[in-house]
Amino acid sequence: MATLNLPQNGKAKYGRTRKSVPAVDLTAMVDLAFLLITFFMLTTSLSKFNAMDVAKPVADATSFAEYPASRTMTVLLGKNNKMAWYMG
Repeated sequence: MATLNLPQNGKAKYGRTRKSVPAVDLTAMVDLAFLLITFFMLTTSLSKFNAMDVAKPVADATSFAEYPASRTMTVLLGKNNKMAWYMG
């Protein structure tokens, strides 16, 4: 754990006792850190993509319903799998 560096007789040259500085072994803390990282990496579930079914309108010109612009979304599909959308 922690070790104290003391002189052999407990006193320094000049008759005063030295203040000992503890040295802490950090090996256990590093092991615990890697253990926690491994645990959280293995137990975390990755986010899954959610899909939504889209109700497509029937191509019938007689049954056209008016919807307000606040309830509509326009989706534009472009080249190279690009997509843009805006409300209205």
